Amino acid sequence: MAYYFDEAYYVVQKLSQLQTINEKDPVTGDFYTETGLHRAFAAAGMTPQEHYERYGRLEGLNPNQHFNEDEYLWGKLWQLQSTEPQNNWTLEKLNAALEAAHLTPVEHYERYGCYEKDAGGNFIRLDYSFNPYYYENKLYLCQESGETVNGKTGDAITLDDVVSAFQAANLSPISHYVLYGKDEGLPDYWDWCGTGKLPFPEDPGLLVFEDASPYFDVDTAVKLVGVDIAENEYGALATEDFSGA
Repeated sequence: MAYYFDEAYYVVQKLSQLQTINEKDPVTGDFYTETGLHRAFAAAGMTPQEHYERYGRLEGLNPNQHFNEDEYLWGKLWQLQSTEPQNNWTLEKLNAALEAAHLTPVEHYERYGCYEKDAGGNFIRLDYSFNPYYYENKLYLCQESGETVNGKTGDAITLDDVVSAFQAANLSPISHYVLYGKDEGLPDYWDWCGTGKLPFPEDPGLLVFEDASPYFDVDTAVKLVGVDIAENEYGALATEDFSGA
């Protein structure tokens, strides 16, 4: 399943990790270099992306600088707890459901999660790794530029129009940014100081964690090896999709 994999970013992460744990290149006896790491991948019969999928994500590494797996899992868990409180979702249960559906978190994000909303109508956000207001920024840009979305122009365009257009094109905010948004001047992160970044129509103020959100503890995050989940309106994970999981 397609998702944005930044090989150069991944290699830098892996090199840093190897230095942190003091693991040396057995060929040279020194710390791994980019050349040595690629040699090691090749010797193991893997590309860097295959290494990420088999091992790297379980080691806490990420496929690109915009997607943080732990952050997404907690955001998805909060969304499920909000929309399906009767099902008593936990992080372990979520990971088991993803594994049963053969989806990694980044694959779920690209296919479903980027369109899903909680009970309050809020999208799952990657606050610290990617702009949580990307849809709103794109909406504002469309309204100001005269771009046509779903046959509408200007202020007639709504946020739902933008989201449905992304979904029809099989684009998440991250994949849109990589392919188009960066060249359009859309920000990949929210500028807390409000300088140098595209505003959106109404300033939401400072972001805060909801008191009911699960506590973030990376040490307790259950990892999974994973990859199709039946869709509801926005492709949300639903309990019935995982009978027997």
